[in-house]
Amino acid sequence: MPTQLTDIHELSPYQPENIAVLIPLSGRFQQQGKAIQYGLLDAFYKQQQANRDSEDETLVRSAPKLHFYDTQTQTAEQIIAQFAAQNIDFVIGPLLKSEVKAFLPLVTNMPVLTLNSFSQQQAEENSEAQEKQVAWHYAFPLSPEDEAKQAAQLIALEQHKKPLVIAPNSAYGKRIAQTFSQQWQTLDNESETQIESHFFNNKAQLPQFIDQVLQTDKSKRRINQMKAITKLPLKSEVRSRRDIDAIYIISKRDELNLLKPFIEVSISPFAATVPLYASSRSHLLDRNGIQNKELSSLIFSDIPFLLDAENKTFKEVQQAWDKQSFATLRLFALGFDSYQLIEQLMQLQNSESYTYKGLVGQLSLDQTNTVQAKLSWAKYQQGKLIEIATPVSAE
Repeated sequence: MPTQLTDIHELSPYQPENIAVLIPLSGRFQQQGKAIQYGLLDAFYKQQQANRDSEDETLVRSAPKLHFYDTQTQTAEQIIAQFAAQNIDFVIGPLLKSEVKAFLPLVTNMPVLTLNSFSQQQAEENSEAQEKQVAWHYAFPLSPEDEAKQAAQLIALEQHKKPLVIAPNSAYGKRIAQTFSQQWQTLDNESETQIESHFFNNKAQLPQFIDQVLQTDKSKRRINQMKAITKLPLKSEVRSRRDIDAIYIISKRDELNLLKPFIEVSISPFAATVPLYASSRSHLLDRNGIQNKELSSLIFSDIPFLLDAENKTFKEVQQAWDKQSFATLRLFALGFDSYQLIEQLMQLQNSESYTYKGLVGQLSLDQTNTVQAKLSWAKYQQGKLIEIATPVSAE
C-alpha cells in the first residue's frame, strides 16, 4: 500500500465533540485568562460561520461544545472529576506553568494542548516515550526564551560576529540573556568566548551604565589624564569600543526610549554604526507616533498579528476591543490559534515539513510536541512600522 494510505489514520485531524478550556477566569491572572477566552471564542464563532456558509449540514451538526473551567477556583482534581459527565475529549490549557506540571500526569487518556511550556521532565518524557497517551500532550507557549533564540539566529544570519546583550538586572533579564548566549554558541561553534551581557538596575543609572558598556568612560579618563599631564587645551574626541558589531536589547519600552539615544550619542562619530535589535517586550502601541520616530532603524521581533495593521482580524479586534495593550492582544492571538490548532496537530506531529500560519507566527511542532512559532521582524522608519524580510540560511 502507498505510504499516504497506510498512514492516513495518523494524519486524520482531531474532531472533538466537547472541549475543556482550563484558564484563570478570576483572581490575579483574570485579565490574561479573559484575553485567551476572547481569542478562542472568536476563532470558534468564525469557524461556525464558515461552516454555515458552506451549506454542509454535517459541518453545522458537528460543531463542538466548549466548556470553560476557572483554574483559580477549582483544583486540577476537581476539574478532571467533571470530565466524564461532560464527555470531554480534548483539553486546552492550563495556562500557568505550575498548573501544567500538576495537571498533565492526571490526564493520559485524551489530547491536551497546554498554553505554557512543559517542565524539563515532561519534555524529556514526550521526546523519548512512544506510548500514545504521552504523545497526546502538546505545549503551546508564548516563550520569551524562544524569541531570544530567534534573535540570535537572525543576528547570525546578518553576518554579525560579536553581538552584545543589554538586559535588566533581574531573574528575567539574566534568564533571557543566558538563552541568547547559549543559542549563539550553538550557531558559532568556532567561537570560544561567551556572549558579553550587561545588566542595568534602573533608568536613572542608564547614562553611566552605557558609558561602561561602550567603554567611553575609559576614553574620558584618558583624555582628562592627558589634559592634567600636559596642562594644555587639547582637542579631543571621546572614543567608544569597536569590538562589537550588534546590540540586542531586552527591555521595556520606557527603558528602550532612553537606552537607544544614550547608545547612539556614545558611539564615536568616526566609528561604524552598531545596529540595534530588540525584543517584543518593548513593542507598544504608539498612537501619536512620536516614540516610534525616536526609535527609527531599531529592528525588533513580534508576532505577525501585531505587525500587520491591515489584518482583518486585527482590525475587528481593534474596533470591538479598543485600547488594549499589545501584551493582552498577544494572549488573544494565543487563544485564537489554540483553537485553530486542534485540526492541525496530527499533521504537524506526523510531518516535519508541515507548518501552519497562525496569528502568533508560522507554527511547527518539535520532537517534544511543543509548538514553535516563527516570529516576524520589523523596524521603525520615520515613525512608520515596516516589516522586513529575514535572511535565509544557506543550509
